[in-house]
Amino acid sequence: MTTAGNTSLKSAIERLYVVFGNYRPPIHPTYCSHCVKDDEDRVLRLKPLRELNADQLVRYSWKAISLWGTVEQFKYLLPRLFETVALDKTGYTPEVLFKKPRLGGFNTWANEEQAALNSYCEALWRYALAHHALGDALPSFPSIGDCLCSIAQIIDDLAPVLNVWDSDRTSAATRHLVDFAVENASHLREKHKLSNSFWDERPGQMQQVVDWFLTRDFALVFDTTTKATTPWEFRDELTRAIVRR
Repeated sequence: MTTAGNTSLKSAIERLYVVFGNYRPPIHPTYCSHCVKDDEDRVLRLKPLRELNADQLVRYSWKAISLWGTVEQFKYLLPRLFETVALDKTGYTPEVLFKKPRLGGFNTWANEEQAALNSYCEALWRYALAHHALGDALPSFPSIGDCLCSIAQIIDDLAPVLNVWDSDRTSAATRHLVDFAVENASHLREKHKLSNSFWDERPGQMQQVVDWFLTRDFALVFDTTTKATTPWEFRDELTRAIVRR
């Protein structure tokens, strides 16, 4: 993680360790024996939490709660999971990891737990917007769109997240917006949808993003181009409009 802007994210990560610090690894393992090996689960229960690395956590990040362990075990491992996805180049699929709290009944968790994870998402988002290219700062997130979609798996109302982006006129945030537009232009133009398939699990949140994007001044390009405009010409014009804003 680069130096600039990482203080709030590091603080948010440490807050996760404090808030979820009362959870302990289970004494008796619970997992699908067809999907998980004994030694894979054993290392998660016996190795100190902060010493677990992404390689040891990656399969758990895919199978947590649904096929591997309880919600309590996930809460125990949560700080390290969300720390490694922010710090390291992992084999995680971030959208899958970020939807695990929802699978575990996130809206029923203690208020302090919900607040800590929401604050982490906010800090991660601000850090992401401040750094372009994103892969250099957050190597587990291929693009700003993937970061936004991941956060949307946890946060129900994306308005504050989008407002932060809308008001950020720095070069990095603008370049991220260009990347997002190029990535999603065809889907937005033809289907009024976003390209990342994980949005299908969060249709309300996807609609928030679509409505937000299409009501920005640069989205007038959608109204002024014709069907004869090629996808590349359309993306180039949209890019120019974003940069000019």
